[in-house]
Amino acid sequence: MGTLVNAPLAMKLALGPLLASAVFSAAPAQALVGFQDAGSYSFSGAGNATFNFTPPKTFPGFKPTYPPIPGTHLSPTLFGYRYYIKNTNLTGTLTVLSSSAPTAYSTTTQLALKFDPIVPASAELEMTIPANTFSGTTLGSYTATVLNINTMVDAAYSSIAALPTLPPYTFPNNVTTDYFKTAWSFAPNLPTGVFSELAGNVAGTFGLEFAYNYVPGPLPLLGSAAAFGWSRRLRKRITKSKISNV
Repeated sequence: MGTLVNAPLAMKLALGPLLASAVFSAAPAQALVGFQDAGSYSFSGAGNATFNFTPPKTFPGFKPTYPPIPGTHLSPTLFGYRYYIKNTNLTGTLTVLSSSAPTAYSTTTQLALKFDPIVPASAELEMTIPANTFSGTTLGSYTATVLNINTMVDAAYSSIAALPTLPPYTFPNNVTTDYFKTAWSFAPNLPTGVFSELAGNVAGTFGLEFAYNYVPGPLPLLGSAAAFGWSRRLRKRITKSKISNV
């Protein structure tokens, strides 16, 4: 009877290392997305306008080597890029007024930043940053209400733009951007009969990241350790089972 009871455990003991190894080290590799920071610059601007960088801002091309790509990111293949902004400070005023009776309003000021694409044929890369939400009632008779915009944005990213993998976008070549645009707006728009004026400033840091596909590196040590631990636990269970059936 002891042999019959222990047979399934013996089979688990034999298959345990294989199963653990398959789970931890032989899983099919799937392509993942990584980002390589190409550097950053400070910027500032006011109002709705285009601001030129003179000279253009220069970033090093994509480096498919280690460092700075982690050693576990195997076969990195460049496919796109995106801009990011950090510590972006939005300041200014929103003036609202109505020519007729007092009118209720509720809106969120927002800023759209558009950066020059590093590929001439591409559209501008844009990110929209919500600022302050204002709700209230106008005073009417063209009496202005002045509201302050004062918001610090931690970080924001543009969408990823597709990019060829061949030069001139790879190191040691450089890529450049020569302008950015600012555009203030509302979401939703103010009610009919309510007039507004935005006077805003924006300052912060912007940078460029390359997007690449990679295959995760194998983890054979993790698989082996798990298999060894599993085997030891099963051996203890078999030993206890034999003792209890004697």
